[in-house]
Amino acid sequence: MHERSDSEIVLMRPEYSFDHNFGWHRFLRTVRKIFGFNQKQVLYFSIIFLYLLFHLAGIISSPHPLAWYFSFCIANSFLFLYVNNLIMGRPFLITSAAIMLLLRLWCVEKDCLSKKCLLLASFFILCAVCWLHGSWYLFLLFPLAFALAGRLKDAFSIFLLLLAAALTTALLSGDIFGYFNYHYNVTKDIFLKDIVNKVLVSELRPLEETFWVFTFFLMLIFIALISKKSLAWRKLHKDPAFVLWFISYIGSYKVLRLWRDWAVPALLFWLAWQLYILYPKFVLLKKKGVVAFLAIFLGLNSWIVNYNAKSPFFTFVPPKEIGCDFLSPENKPWMPDSGGMIYAVEMEIYYDNYFRYPHGDWKYYLAFEQELMPEDNLKQLRAIISDFTAENLKRWTDKMKPEDRMIFSEKHFNEYFKTRSEKKDPNEIDALEWKKIDKYYVGKLK
Repeated sequence: MHERSDSEIVLMRPEYSFDHNFGWHRFLRTVRKIFGFNQKQVLYFSIIFLYLLFHLAGIISSPHPLAWYFSFCIANSFLFLYVNNLIMGRPFLITSAAIMLLLRLWCVEKDCLSKKCLLLASFFILCAVCWLHGSWYLFLLFPLAFALAGRLKDAFSIFLLLLAAALTTALLSGDIFGYFNYHYNVTKDIFLKDIVNKVLVSELRPLEETFWVFTFFLMLIFIALISKKSLAWRKLHKDPAFVLWFISYIGSYKVLRLWRDWAVPALLFWLAWQLYILYPKFVLLKKKGVVAFLAIFLGLNSWIVNYNAKSPFFTFVPPKEIGCDFLSPENKPWMPDSGGMIYAVEMEIYYDNYFRYPHGDWKYYLAFEQELMPEDNLKQLRAIISDFTAENLKRWTDKMKPEDRMIFSEKHFNEYFKTRSEKKDPNEIDALEWKKIDKYYVGKLK
């Protein structure tokens, strides 16, 4: 909705000022200009476009559309995997789609395509995902999986293609150093820094769920496939799709996004092909009525187990309820002034208010990732989050200027001003006065 860089909107350190989703943002800006979309329409477009792209890639990569449908519904029913992720409208789904398409090319179509076509198609997919999503370094998992599966030549070819795609994308970005420097620093901070999990964004936290349901589900599939002699289980370690799922699953205990972005697409691809192989073994499944019943049952079951009545996807939230209503006459004095800063401990404050005021002439202390901000500011934020008290918030109030604002959701304002032994009234911050605006509390200097 604007032509400003992230560093003009968000408090961030120089090495993170590069926009790693620059291709996706350019794409959305182009769509907005062509169709005259407002911010709400851009949001809906990104959600619908990425949702369809993910399923289209799944269908193309599967042996049959029904194989994809059953794979997705079965996994979704047992593992509670993907419904919420599919409606975020975030470009990580481009990576997930690319994974399935590349697995189809290198695991299924390799012997059917000429070497030139295989390499060109793979290069195009890798360039697209590096340009639109940006996290090219994660695709090193792909040649690693092929190498572990014993396909060393293919692993080397994919590795060279990835390097070529990353270099091409860096050239297109107009800032080669910034492109690689950003991803180097991100990777270093994710895997080398020792950070308390609760202060990380959810996708960078380790996988903490108990996966007894997952283990049970996978065991059932293995038993069914082995019993019908459809799965050569002794050769699983030579299946790149299965190996990719396995190493991504193991890696997710360090970083959750490896489960969401990598393990799940690899599992869905692998499962679709195993179900396709399994289908002829069951005479009962050759009856159209049985297949129709299973399709309806699994579809409904997948929807029911993932349904969340509190989800904004199922409960329409009017735009006026997103962000603070600073435009009404009684609230205008509480809007951040030009050049001001919004102090907050919740990323939702940034998402809601930036969505409502994309041209707002102020900055956000916290946006979509804590690690983006300068080191001193990051230490202050984490100290406040770790001990969220009125006394501790003076770290910010001592720095605030008249044009700045401090904003909390109603939940934080009412529940988290406390010491270890007693509730603490936020109004004890002598320097601030507060006003409730919609579902938020806004504080400014007296």
